Amino acid sequence: MWAKPIPVAAGGVLDELRVVSDRLARRHTWTPAQATTFVLTGNTPLVSPLRVKVQSSHIPALSRLVLTVDPAISPRELAEHYRQARQQFVGKRHRSMSEKHTTLVTFMNTRPPKETYARSMTAWNRKYPKWKYKAVSNFGRDVKTARKRLLGSGITYLDVMKNIAEDQK
Repeated sequence: MWAKPIPVAAGGVLDELRVVSDRLARRHTWTPAQATTFVLTGNTPLVSPLRVKVQSSHIPALSRLVLTVDPAISPRELAEHYRQARQQFVGKRHRSMSEKHTTLVTFMNTRPPKETYARSMTAWNRKYPKWKYKAVSNFGRDVKTARKRLLGSGITYLDVMKNIAEDQK
């Protein structure tokens, strides 16, 4: 059964129940519905030893899995729950970004929008000689792959800034 919030009159008995329930929910990490049920019935809510919350972002690299863990849970059990949650979120074949590739995305987002990969690669090679490219095709491939993995398919720095501006309206 789903809990459905219902507005109540300020200062009334139901408002007092809401205030008490909100306080209990914060103190015991219950939902307000669980706290209200406890007040009305005396039945202690079942609390999961581990909760996973997804904080999703339109920029995949900024999304987060937030775990709330009972200290009594074993490290092995915690690792298994995390593995399952991460797999659902990022899939089985997720690869972490290397320092080179995160630097590459940052570098490319400072370049003029219509600049060719050849010009960008020349500037890259001057600035980052330890990660020097010889072939423009490899440079372009790595740029596209790194952007897709870090920011999402086809998204650019300008797209990110536009999304942020729209979110602030």
